[in-house]
Amino acid sequence: MKKENVLVCIANYRNAAALIERGMTEKKAFKSDCIVLHVYSPEEGEPMDKIEERDHIQRWADEYNATMIFRPLHKGETIAGIIGDTATQYDVNHIIIGQAVQSRWDLIVHGSLVNDLFHELDEVDVTIYKVSKSNVAKEPEYDKGISGWVYRENGSFIFSLGEPSCKCYQGTFYQLIHTDFTTGILKVQLNGEPHILHIILGDIHPQHEEELKEAFNQMEGNVS
Repeated sequence: MKKENVLVCIANYRNAAALIERGMTEKKAFKSDCIVLHVYSPEEGEPMDKIEERDHIQRWADEYNATMIFRPLHKGETIAGIIGDTATQYDVNHIIIGQAVQSRWDLIVHGSLVNDLFHELDEVDVTIYKVSKSNVAKEPEYDKGISGWVYRENGSFIFSLGEPSCKCYQGTFYQLIHTDFTTGILKVQLNGEPHILHIILGDIHPQHEEELKEAFNQMEGNVS
């Protein structure tokens, strides 16, 4: 018997938990698989906020043991088209999306994803769950990411926006938007493990000293 797989489409990370939970309810009812799809716009030096939002969606998909798909939206593509392609690829018979109530002006200017889906899909059930208009994207807190480095000098850990000549760790620095100072966060892999370091006025926050000490000791083969 062919499975009636369920596709949950997440546009806003704030709705991830509620929509995935509904998807899992349908999965159990149809004894099928649940796939979670998030379509995003790729860009160079992607803001940290967007990365954290995708991490949030991934965590909820993992919590429910759902298959997670992150799909970039390229030039010339439509979200409805990507949803349709994914539905075909994964033998999806049921699609769940969240949509806030749109005004007539919204529909005239932006159109409706639901209407576009009905043009793309045939013999697929589309279930629409009302979500709050307050669940809209926040203004970004951080600027686009740029390269940043951490190195050790005379026992102290130094953050730099220029590549040092000594042993170092390279990461991506996201500066807070509403400041002219070098203040923000550095996302960096320390010996293969992801870490977030807080940078205050160009200096690494003291709270990270132990994790950096351990990482540099391992890098230099000087484990104490």
